[in-house]
Amino acid sequence: MTYGAIFCNKFKEAYLECRALFDANSWSQVWYTYWNNFMLWNPIAPQSKPVLEVVAEKMNLKWWDREPFRLDGVFVHKDYKLVGNYPLPIIVGIEHENDLRTFGQEIAKLAYIRCPLKVGITYTLAIPGPVPQEIILRSQGLIKKAVSDILSDLSKWIGEDPQAEYVYLLGVESQVLELDWYALCFLASTDPSVSGWTAI
Repeated sequence: MTYGAIFCNKFKEAYLECRALFDANSWSQVWYTYWNNFMLWNPIAPQSKPVLEVVAEKMNLKWWDREPFRLDGVFVHKDYKLVGNYPLPIIVGIEHENDLRTFGQEIAKLAYIRCPLKVGITYTLAIPGPVPQEIILRSQGLIKKAVSDILSDLSKWIGEDPQAEYVYLLGVESQVLELDWYALCFLASTDPSVSGWTAI
């Protein structure tokens, strides 16, 4: 199993575990007010750790949420070295963006960082849900095109380890205040435009 596939499995487990902590009323509060806390840092009770910290622990890594290299967070080995504010080596670089319209910036940032796994997380939400299939497909297509364009430009200037992996997660509101997750996973040595999205 690839590192990206392991990440996807552990992410789904962590998301469901953290989601199960909240009843309908408190979940609505998280959804509308504390989403970044739920995913990234300082979650509200009864959640004690954000989703991404739980993922890191499930992968036997440490979550570092202090924006190293201006990434939203990274996973490092538990015996990492600290150089200034940079925990090294970075094993997983993560960008999280609530707004799909500005996700291209996060895609670019991930492309230019060096680490074995690069993960981008974004959403397609409907008001009210669920999201129609054509919007899901359009959102997936927009992400794929942005990734392909950035990596094509990058390859003209900078080589990358062909074994580096990319995972892009798209949270889709399948029913009101509930998400289904889709993943686009590929190696740096492959063309992302021919990779397919899968439900996780």
